[in-house]
Amino acid sequence: MDNCLTYAIRQFRYRRKGDHLVIRRSHWGWFPHFAVFYELQSGDIVKKEYVPIEPRSRWLPPLFFRGREVTTTYRRTIIESSGTAPANH
Repeated sequence: MDNCLTYAIRQFRYRRKGDHLVIRRSHWGWFPHFAVFYELQSGDIVKKEYVPIEPRSRWLPPLFFRGREVTTTYRRTIIESSGTAPANH
């Protein structure tokens, strides 16, 4: 059993450019949720977080819970211009 904060602190690589510890409001209540973002050399972004297996809305979250590691990769893509500039209005 773990929680998102202890997981994020273990995953966070201190003093590495492009790595970020992110805090946001949890989807399951007013309390914070922690995740880690890594920027790869290719420009892709990887998000790693620990989330509950069976979440329930609560006023006060459990300190530790059964969860799973979720890794999401955001691929950087270059969008080619069609060669025409947009008209200024």
